[in-house]
Amino acid sequence: MNKFKFDGRITHSRGRNGNIQTTGLSVWKAFNRLDDKNRSYETIRIYPITSYDKEGNCFLEIPVPELENLIKVLQEYVQSQP
Repeated sequence: MNKFKFDGRITHSRGRNGNIQTTGLSVWKAFNRLDDKNRSYETIRIYPITSYDKEGNCFLEIPVPELENLIKVLQEYVQSQP
């Protein structure tokens, strides 16, 4: 598990029980899955860290083979900011 805190910033996530004040993110290696061609791949899960420094009751699961695409999109977004 890797986690990082936002530098004094609070954002919001939406979990099963409503809004979560989010102060960071926690990243876990999750599962091995099978795609539609029966090939195995790993996933990661990203959980919000709450203002109580606990993981929120929600997650986003991302296939590891798609992480480079996600990083590319995030970098493009950062570079487009003034």
